[in-house]
Amino acid sequence: MTISTPPHFSGQILRVSQVSVSNYTTLTPYTGDIGAAWYNDLEFCNITVTYTHPDQNDSVNVEIWLPPPESWNGDFQGQGGGGWFTGLPNLSHPQSISQGFAVASTDGGHYQGRTPLDWGMRSPGHVAMHLLKDFASVALHDMTLLAKEVVESYYGTKAKHSYWHGCSTGGRQGLMLAQKYPTDYDGILALAPAINWDRLLVATFWPQLVMQQYGVFPPGCEFEAIRQKAVEACDGLDGVVDGVVAAPGLCQFDPMTLIGQPFLCDKVQLSFTEDAAKMAKLMWRGPQITAGRFMWYGLTPDASFAALGGTSCSKWNVTSCLPSPFSMATEWLQVFLAKDTNLDTSTITPTEYETFFYDSIDQYASIIGTSNPDLSAFRAAGGKMITWHGLSDSIIFPNGSSNYYERVLEQDPHARDFYRYFEAPGVGHCNPLAGIGAYPVNVMADIVKWVEQDEAPEVLNATGGEGKTRNICLYPLVSKYIGGDQTLAESYVCAETF
Repeated sequence: MTISTPPHFSGQILRVSQVSVSNYTTLTPYTGDIGAAWYNDLEFCNITVTYTHPDQNDSVNVEIWLPPPESWNGDFQGQGGGGWFTGLPNLSHPQSISQGFAVASTDGGHYQGRTPLDWGMRSPGHVAMHLLKDFASVALHDMTLLAKEVVESYYGTKAKHSYWHGCSTGGRQGLMLAQKYPTDYDGILALAPAINWDRLLVATFWPQLVMQQYGVFPPGCEFEAIRQKAVEACDGLDGVVDGVVAAPGLCQFDPMTLIGQPFLCDKVQLSFTEDAAKMAKLMWRGPQITAGRFMWYGLTPDASFAALGGTSCSKWNVTSCLPSPFSMATEWLQVFLAKDTNLDTSTITPTEYETFFYDSIDQYASIIGTSNPDLSAFRAAGGKMITWHGLSDSIIFPNGSSNYYERVLEQDPHARDFYRYFEAPGVGHCNPLAGIGAYPVNVMADIVKWVEQDEAPEVLNATGGEGKTRNICLYPLVSKYIGGDQTLAESYVCAETF
C-alpha cells in the first residue's frame, strides 16, 4: 500500500507495511473505558507506517487497524498509551475493531518496555529533547495525520468523525491534543489524565522522600491499616456506609490517634507507630519543603499508599523494610532533572527535592505540562471532551484534575458546553479492580452521542460488584442518597452537597 504524505506532516515516511489478519482472538485487559473481554475471530488490515523527522535520527511507528469496509462504522479512533509508552503495543485495539472503528496508535519513537533510562539521554548530561517532544505531543499529531490519510486511502472516503480514547498517560495525551492540536479530534475521552506532568512526576516521589527523612520504611501492611482506619472514619460522611469515601475533602481523620493501637500484618500483631502516623499525614498533605508553601497535592485518604509509598520487606521480618519507589518518579528525576542515570534517589535531600520540583516546572511545563486552561480553539472547532477521575487514584492525584477544570472554567465560564468533568468516588487508577467504587462504563458511547447528536451527558453510568449501580455526577455536584436500596443508582440524586 502506498499513501500520500499528509499536508502539514513534519516527518519523512520510510516504509509502509500491510498485513491482512483474520480469525484474530485475544483477551484484552481493562483500560480506562475499554472493558476486559475476549474478542474472537476479528478480521482487519494492519497497516504500519514507519517515519522519521529529518535531522533527528528518530524512528517512529504508527499502527492502523482497519476493519473490512462492510464492518467499518465510518469513524476513526486514536488510542493513547500508559506510563512511558506512547501507545504501542495497544491492547485496546480489538474492542475498537469489534465496534467498527478504524483505530491507530503510535510508539512515539520508543517501544513499550523501554524507559527513559534507555532513550531519554542524547549524550551524557544532555536530554534527548526530540524524543521527549515526540512522547509529549508531536507523535500524537503525526499519528493522527497519517492515520486519517490511510483511512481515506483504504476506504476511499474520509472518516466522518474522529475520537480519542486514553487513560493516565493517554488521558494527558487527550488533553494535549485539545490544547495544542484542537482540530485533530471531534470527541476526546481524557480519563484520569497525567496532566500537570512537570509537577506530578516530582510529587509522586514525595512519599519516598518523607520516609527517607524519617529514616524509617514501614511495612506496607501498616500503611494499609492506616488507610482502612481512615475509610472507617470517613466512609459515612456522604450518609452511606459502603466502604467508599465519597467526600475525601471533608475527611479530617488524624492517624496520630492510632499510635500504640494493634493491627495485624501477615498474621503478626504489631502496633501503629508514631513515625508511620506522621508520614501518612505528610503523604496526604502533599509536598511542602518551605513552611506554608504549597507545591502540589498528596494522596486522598482512601487511596492506597503502595504505588508511591511502597516498601519491600523481608519475608521473615515484616519490620525490616527497604524503599520501593515509583519507577516513573525516579526516572524523571534521574534522566530529565539530574541528567544523570546513576543518580541515587535515596540520597536526595529536601533542598535538592525542592530545586528539582521548580526546575521541572521551568524546563518542562511548556513541553509536557499539559496544563493550559485555554481551550478556546478546541471549542471553536466544535470539539467535545469528557474527563473523569477516580477519587481513590493512588498514582495521579485527582485534585490535579479538579484544579485544572476549575482553571478552565475561570477562563471560560461556559466551558461545560463542550467539556465536562466527573469524579468517581472509590475508583482507583484506570481499572475497576483498583478500587471498590462504581466504575464509569460506556463513556465512549457518551462522547459519540454528544458529538453526533448534541446530547451532553449530565451523569456517567457506573457499575460495581454484586449489581451495584451509580450515577457519577457532573462536577462539582455529588451523588446524594435519598433513601432506598443503597446499591442502586435510583436511590441517589445529584446535589450541591451531601
